[in-house]
Amino acid sequence: MTIDGLKKIYRRIYGLGGTWGDFRDDYPRPVRTDAPERLLDAGCGQGHLKDDFKRFGKAIEYFGVDLTVGDSNWTFKLDAVADLQALPFRKNSFDKIISIEVLEHVELPELVFEELARVLSPGGSLFLALPFVWHLHQEPHDHHRFSKFAIHAMAARHGLEVSQLNPMGGYFSVLRYLFSNYSFIAEKGDSTSLALARIVNLPFKWLDLFLVAPLCYLFDFLDTEKKLTLGYHVQLNKKGELPKKALSSPFVCPRCRSLDEARLQMNATEWICLSCNSSYPVFDGVPRLLIENQKSSRKLTSKVQANTLVPS
Repeated sequence: MTIDGLKKIYRRIYGLGGTWGDFRDDYPRPVRTDAPERLLDAGCGQGHLKDDFKRFGKAIEYFGVDLTVGDSNWTFKLDAVADLQALPFRKNSFDKIISIEVLEHVELPELVFEELARVLSPGGSLFLALPFVWHLHQEPHDHHRFSKFAIHAMAARHGLEVSQLNPMGGYFSVLRYLFSNYSFIAEKGDSTSLALARIVNLPFKWLDLFLVAPLCYLFDFLDTEKKLTLGYHVQLNKKGELPKKALSSPFVCPRCRSLDEARLQMNATEWICLSCNSSYPVFDGVPRLLIENQKSSRKLTSKVQANTLVPS
């Protein structure tokens, strides 16, 4: 048994649902051999997934977008503020798209799914992590949970094929999740209550480490149907072959995203659409590519940082 093999066993036992580590190994794998991959992180938040792609030593063009309505203490690292229901990109722009634990936070996930399928290149892959049994989080922006049947139906409606749909554990993983979330619930409040909760929770954490996690991992093999699961890790593919690498910017006015001839004039303070004359302000290097009258994101602050396109 190799060190990597032992690490894989460890993360399957102690990672809730067991499949996240393998899923996280799969989505960075290069799909393009002729040029750097162009990647969209849809709902990127703090941009922590960007580092996942460095392990292959291959250059990528990473684009991270978010509406910036996540947790108030986050530092968003973005290439653009954008609504996933009206993505400011041309069709067939990206070789790969990842959207991890995002669709539950949008009011109209069908529209987001349609947009992701539109901007994904033929031959490209879309990776999703979707919850089924999960606590409320990022309130009030927590709207949906997804069954495997809903995932297959959305994929079929938008011309995508499901190549992987792996449940995040079964009945016993859900039991362990409920057991371990006692600390999430209890460790709320003032500093004194927080310190007391951590002391009280310590034996439960050791119990989880040495008994609950290994037993639930083993017992999950008894649950062959996994009708009760924490969620799903999904890979979807778009039929066709990857087109020759596009050299131009994938950005486009969100109003004119269906027009192939639409162009943006970009400068340090605003981006202007040359087709409809809509203008989009730029704050600290981050364009705000939102259609007027869309639900606005919270005011941009110093906690929003610009990503840079760098080889990984």
